[in-house]
Amino acid sequence: MNTWIVCGSQSGAKIYHCSDLKKGLRFVANFPHPEGRLKEHDLVSDQAGEKAGVEGPSLIGGRHGANPKDDAKNQLIDEFAIHLSKEIDRGVDQQAFDALIVCADPKFLGKVRAKLSKRAERLVIGSLNLNFYNSEEGDLFKDVLPIIQNSLVVRGGAVA
Repeated sequence: MNTWIVCGSQSGAKIYHCSDLKKGLRFVANFPHPEGRLKEHDLVSDQAGEKAGVEGPSLIGGRHGANPKDDAKNQLIDEFAIHLSKEIDRGVDQQAFDALIVCADPKFLGKVRAKLSKRAERLVIGSLNLNFYNSEEGDLFKDVLPIIQNSLVVRGGAVA
């Protein structure tokens, strides 16, 4: 079974390939996303929508306008999840894998899974709520191995 393991976080993602359990993982690609480490105040330079010197209640509740700082970081992470899902779709188009495991911190994992196309989602054999982006391949392999082995048993393949 040709399995892609996507390890992501808001600061980047890596893709590994496993086609032989005896050989372990092979690195495929790295997608650094250093913008994901930025703080809200670094993403939005001004509190847009607020007017200096204006106090008191507005018609919408206490402050004028929306607070884009709350949304800037989420928007940036959503865009990265979309980018990553498009890379996964390229792999589906090229038939680079027939099984997919997604590993990420819980918040980013949910975003990536939500952005996967239906055809990529059908190939998902498991996911882990762990951030392996900066981990050693051996540590990652130990944690995804049971998922791959279980999938082989379920699909009727031989477990090496």
